[in-house]
Amino acid sequence: METSHESQRVDASWDRIAAWLRRHVPEAAAQLGPPAAESELAEAESAVGRPLPADLTAWWRRSCGMTGAPLVELVPLFTPFSIEAALECRNSLLRICGGDGTDSADLAGTPAWDWHAAWLPIAYDGGGWYLFCDLRPGPMSGCVTRWMREDAALHGPEWESVGAMLADAAASMDRGIASNDWRAQVDEDGGLTWEP
Repeated sequence: METSHESQRVDASWDRIAAWLRRHVPEAAAQLGPPAAESELAEAESAVGRPLPADLTAWWRRSCGMTGAPLVELVPLFTPFSIEAALECRNSLLRICGGDGTDSADLAGTPAWDWHAAWLPIAYDGGGWYLFCDLRPGPMSGCVTRWMREDAALHGPEWESVGAMLADAAASMDRGIASNDWRAQVDEDGGLTWEP
């Protein structure tokens, strides 16, 4: 169930991100996906078998994925998935990299080698890395972590939540603050890039 605080935090961050893109990278702003339909959100919850974090649903209600090409890295080095693409990716990773369930009782945010059914990919880099929302139980439920088949998810969460990730990206864009050691920049071709 969505709380107004989480929704307001996402809305405020998203307003800053969208405004910065319109001002500095209008072609990327034009690629922001449309809001998710309630039926899409329900489909995602049904697929993962648990409620989605309020901040994730608030984000998807504002904009769901990116349209067109080239890839636009809205958060450091990652392009957001639409719900449809997120579920397709999740199913593929479960088929290819899913574990035997022996560590399914682990808490959210704990390192793991195999892809979990309680992980929902939310963004990708086009080269084999994914950002996922960890929906396992525990105090870190809803955290955002990186995963790659060869490297797994052994380094812990990148952000404590989707809301924190968006706030971090917004601060990098409009205030020049590093987001996980990366800063949003406009490249020589007028595109969004992230520089160390």
